[in-house]
Amino acid sequence: QLVELAGHTDRINVIRADMDQGVAITASNDETARIWEVASGHCKGVLEGHTQAVRDVQVDFENKAAVTCSDDMTVRMWELETYSCTSILENEHLGRINIIRVRFDREPQMMVSASTDYTLRLWNLETKECEELLCSHSGKVISLIM
Repeated sequence: QLVELAGHTDRINVIRADMDQGVAITASNDETARIWEVASGHCKGVLEGHTQAVRDVQVDFENKAAVTCSDDMTVRMWELETYSCTSILENEHLGRINIIRVRFDREPQMMVSASTDYTLRLWNLETKECEELLCSHSGKVISLIM
């Protein structure tokens, strides 16, 4: 059965889903991410706070946590039961952050962010600190595998 996920007011950039739990999350140019019930298409909640397009989202569906990145040069950490922002990582990248990859399955949780400033940054999500700066790229990074 095909279900429409209606609610965003601009282009959707990425969708992540856990079909076993029947939940999906989308990131959009409308500056939000949305959590969906896949079977019904019902929007369960909206993650608001970014001031420009949300480019990517990584999700730990089991622990109800998400991380988003945006053209506003921030990364936001979210609690999905209350749809609240728990942390903002900012003042590191000098361009939009277009890709993030998170290792939710390790302690401490780690994230790599890629920006149009031609850098990658390795973050410790427990301390909220950037631990490494990788700056040898001669152009923007368009893909990450972690």
